[in-house]
Amino acid sequence: MIKTQFRSKFYKNVNDAMTDYGNYQMQLNLDNFNQLQKIDKSNIGTHKYFGLAYFWDYDYRHYLRDATIKQKIFIHKQFIKNKVPLLKDKGSKYFHYCAEGVRIIKSYKPLMKRLGVMFGTINNQSKELN
Repeated sequence: MIKTQFRSKFYKNVNDAMTDYGNYQMQLNLDNFNQLQKIDKSNIGTHKYFGLAYFWDYDYRHYLRDATIKQKIFIHKQFIKNKVPLLKDKGSKYFHYCAEGVRIIKSYKPLMKRLGVMFGTINNQSKELN
């Protein structure tokens, strides 16, 4: 078995290393990025998602399109944990827009802080998750 060392920690595979750390940097050409994004699209709704593909419904776009990879992974895991409905439509998968999904996003303090800095407002009305 090949182990990957990342930040002084050993992982069984590269995917585990990337999802544990969350934010990572790679130099890719467009073709390689598209291939990785295609793989990640197939990982939507599983714990193998590594933060490149869009996993949200159109109505979540203002919250999530500028989120970091680490923030996307966290929200994705929370959607799975809280059973936000996953819809499959014409070969694509995404989480359905619902009150529980909005609550999860608004309660994630790092993302709301980032959005508050970007738009000049901070909304911390919900209980924070982390």
